[in-house]
Amino acid sequence: MAVTITKTSITIPTISNDAYPGTDDYLFSVVQGTAFAIDVTFALDDGAEPPVDVPITSVSSSLSGGYTSVSFTVMDTNPLAYRVRVSGTLTNVLTGESYQLLLNDGSLTTVSVNSLPAYRSITAWNLPTELYKSINNYSFSLNSGAEVITMNQYVYWAIDPSITAFKAVVAGGI
Repeated sequence: MAVTITKTSITIPTISNDAYPGTDDYLFSVVQGTAFAIDVTFALDDGAEPPVDVPITSVSSSLSGGYTSVSFTVMDTNPLAYRVRVSGTLTNVLTGESYQLLLNDGSLTTVSVNSLPAYRSITAWNLPTELYKSINNYSFSLNSGAEVITMNQYVYWAIDPSITAFKAVVAGGI
C-alpha cells in the first residue's frame, strides 16, 4: 500500500538554518520548551496503477522516548483524508545546560538552570551538549497496524529565553 502524508503548520516557529528536510518522514522542526501544533493528514491507496483508495478506519499515534508533553488529537475521520493534530511542548530533549555558581560559603557548585540555590555569583554557563537534535520517536499506525509510519522531528535549543535567564542569573548575584 502507498501512504500519502500532508503536513500543515498550525503553530510552528521560524528557525534560521533549519535542518528540516521537507520529506514525509519528518514533522516540522520545533524549539524546545515552546508550544507547537502540526496537523498530519494521511491518505492510503493500494499502490496499483491506477491507484485505488483504501479507507482509513483508525490511526493510533504515539511518541516514545520519555517525551510525554505531546498529545495526538483526531481532527477529522474522513476515511480518505484522516487528520491527526500533533501538539505540545517538548522538553528534556537537549540536556546538559547548567550554571557553575560561587555559593555564599565560598564553595563552587554546578546546578541545573532550573534549580538555583542562594549564590554570590555565576562563574560558568555550560551550554546543552547539543544545540539541536533529531528525534525519531513518532509512530502512526493506520488501520490497526496495516501500515505503520515512523516520523522524525528536529528539536532546537531555545537560545533567546536561555540568554534572558542567564542575564537574570548574572544580575542576581551579590
